[in-house]
Order: sequence, then C-alpha cells, then structure tokens
Amino acid sequence: MVDFSDKMSGYSQKKLQIMVIMAHPADTFDHCGGTLMHHVRKGDHVTVVSVLQGVRVHDAVVSDQLRYTGGGQKPEEAKAIRDDRSSIKYKEVSNACKILGIEDVRFLGVEDKINLVNEPNIIAIAKLIREVKPDILITHYPKINMGIGQHPQIGTMVVHAMGFAGSIDFDDPNPAHKTAQLFFAFPDNYNFKATALDADTTCHCDVFVDVSDVVEEITRARNCMSSQQYSGNYARKSVETSFGVNGNRMRTGYAEPFIRYKPELLYYLPLPERFERWANEKEKDQLERRAYMVAPYVDL
Repeated sequence: MVDFSDKMSGYSQKKLQIMVIMAHPADTFDHCGGTLMHHVRKGDHVTVVSVLQGVRVHDAVVSDQLRYTGGGQKPEEAKAIRDDRSSIKYKEVSNACKILGIEDVRFLGVEDKINLVNEPNIIAIAKLIREVKPDILITHYPKINMGIGQHPQIGTMVVHAMGFAGSIDFDDPNPAHKTAQLFFAFPDNYNFKATALDADTTCHCDVFVDVSDVVEEITRARNCMSSQQYSGNYARKSVETSFGVNGNRMRTGYAEPFIRYKPELLYYLPLPERFERWANEKEKDQLERRAYMVAPYVDL
C-alpha cells in the first residue's frame, strides 16, 4: 500500500546545490545575484556557469570600438583579441561573484558569433549538470523574443540538457542526475516588451525574492564589469530601475523575479508570513518600505 504519511508540508531544509547557467559572463550574477547571496549565507553551495564568451555583445573593444573599424583580421589575430577580452571579462566576473560570496565560477568559453540551439552545447551543459548534481537550476526564459537571441537560446539548451542529464551518456563517466526544480531568472520581457515578438509572448513571474538587504553588494558586483562599461552610475541606475521596480510592485524595496518551470506539490496551501503580516498594515508603513532606496547612493 502506498504510504502518504509524509505530508510534504514545507520546503527542503537540507543544504542545497544551486547551479546557474547563463549565456554571457555577467548574466551569471546580474540576473539573480541577490538571491544567490542569500543562499550562500544560508550555507548552500552555488555554482555559476557562463556558456558564451560574451565579447561580441558586451565589450568596450570588440562589440563597441571594432564595429566601427571593421573585421577582416587573420584567424589568429581574431582569436587573440577574443581571448584577451574574454580573459578580462572572466576576471571581472570572478571578482563580482566574490562580492556575493560565490567561489565556484565556470566558463565554457563558447565563441558567440552565431549560437543557435545545438547538440554539442547541450551535451556539454548536461555533463556539467551530472558533475555538479544541482537541486535547483537557474537559467534564461526560453520564450524571450519568441526564442530568438542568445539568452532564450541558452535557456532552451539548458532545458534540453536538464532532461538529457537525467539519462546515461556513455561518453560521460558521471552517473545520470535529475534536477528537482528549475527557475527562469529575470526574463527580459517580463516588464518591458522590447519587440513585436516579445509582445506576443506570455510571461508571468510567480516567485519574487526580496533582496533589499543586499542591494549594496549587488551594485558593487555590477560595478566590477568595466569591460562592458557597466561601472559607475550605470551600475547604480540599472540596479535601481530593475530590482527597485520589481520590489515596488511586490510592496518592498528591491526584488528579483523568477518563473517556476514546474508547479509545486504541497500538503497545505502556502502563505508567506510577510503576506499575512502585511495584509492589514497601515498604508504609511507599506509606502515607507516600498520607498527604500539604496542603489543610487552606493559608494563605488
């Protein structure tokens, strides 16, 4: 007879293994860095992975200066430029992640010329999943811009890889691993439809993490990305206008939005303690909390 005595009334209390797999180096922390910092402080282990080099889309030299002077470099010259700029970016990301308490930072180093959904990348990502054995995966939302672009394409490959990692690969010595839950972090089209394709995409974030207590660290981490000109006032403004907006909508200072890939199965209906506490609070108290503003004043 099936035993239902375990009521599964709450969430896992064990130390979690969280794995973030994103397109570009800075994506590994600037989409959900506050959430990751919370988990590091809780004692969970966080691994972040950048699939692409990111120099063609976010780099002061390659994606900005060289687009005016043109290409035509010899293959060895082009490789030297990419390697030099990506190594600078990797150091910046590692420094940013240290601010958030993240030590396990990895780079697949895939050249980001044109990167469509492909089998080699899916296999490589699946191997990492089998190695790390995450309880939770975090990646991009695959339906951004109807799936066109490097963010949604990497998100799609992570979903494929998560499935493939759950089965044996005769070319991989690690055993199969099935990940319990997947979250899509800060979908680009959640609060702004940048294209007509985005306008046709349904996107509803059903989980928000309050990161009001770590906004200074989030801003300082983003300030590390000088190679893509994110330092200084842009770090301050981008944090304020991204996570400050989401926090205001959720009746707090700052929040990072997520979409759950799988619905939850619980024994009771969940009610966050703060929702219960805030339900009948004075409007003055609510607005004071929502008005909390830190990012513009962080000393960088």
